[in-house]
Amino acid sequence: MTYMWEEVFEYSFDRKGPSKKEWLGGKANPQICKFCGKGEPEITFSAKAHVIAKAFGNRTLLSRRECDACNHEAGETIEDDLVKSLSLIRAIAGHRSHRGSVRHQLRKKGSSISSRVDSNIVTVELYQGERNIIVQEFENNEFELKVKIPSFRPANVARALARMALFVLDLDTDPNLHRVCQWVRRELDLFPLKYQQLFLCGMWPRRVVLSVSRSLPGSGLPPYRVIFAYSITALIMYLPEANGTFPSKLPPLTLPSFFSSYEPELYEIMITGDCIIKNATQSIILQYGEREGSLNPKA
Repeated sequence: MTYMWEEVFEYSFDRKGPSKKEWLGGKANPQICKFCGKGEPEITFSAKAHVIAKAFGNRTLLSRRECDACNHEAGETIEDDLVKSLSLIRAIAGHRSHRGSVRHQLRKKGSSISSRVDSNIVTVELYQGERNIIVQEFENNEFELKVKIPSFRPANVARALARMALFVLDLDTDPNLHRVCQWVRRELDLFPLKYQQLFLCGMWPRRVVLSVSRSLPGSGLPPYRVIFAYSITALIMYLPEANGTFPSKLPPLTLPSFFSSYEPELYEIMITGDCIIKNATQSIILQYGEREGSLNPKA
């Protein structure tokens, strides 16, 4: 079923981040925000709108089509929840963020996990009596990390995925996308909804990938699919149908070429309301490497 999808856009970079800037949306006079529909001089466009959040190492994929107010609101809410939902993977991935290396630490003076961009070393610091990070060791140099992550809204994770797709899609040719914009801006609810998350067990790809595809006519598939891949995980979101509702049954997963060599484990996240996930724990089994005490992922 791979042929049922037509690629609209793909952008990727390695863990050190991309080097060449790419702007989406040409300069216009006046500038119009594709999310709120307002234009200059009523609104301003002084901030850089990052299509992929800066926290994931993106410093070069930018858009001229999001105003400062929408950019600030998205960064404080839906982008922030996407980053929080991937806290553990960000901490061990060895990818650059906008501030350099990534550290996961719930308390200012507490246990932490961090990784370095220029090596495969993951550092785990434990404070006695604290339970935010738990390490359980097994045989064969294996150990499990159990990590408490910050509270987040799964619906905002889905909105963040849809927002990345909207940056590259043409709203003028598909009026239904304006309704998706309203949902991303939390002006209307579209529940229930689903997205998928997969994990690449036994592998450690060193890339960040954004892929947006359009379903071909007559395929019976949702109109658009967005995949955001970060290190060992990927999130897959299908945008709403023409009637403004999300597909009740997700289609069989067909992965783009950059996943062709992996054996993923797939999970489906069902969201029935704008709830908050609190005190969630994520875990991963790792294996001590042979050099410098480095850690390598293991299924």
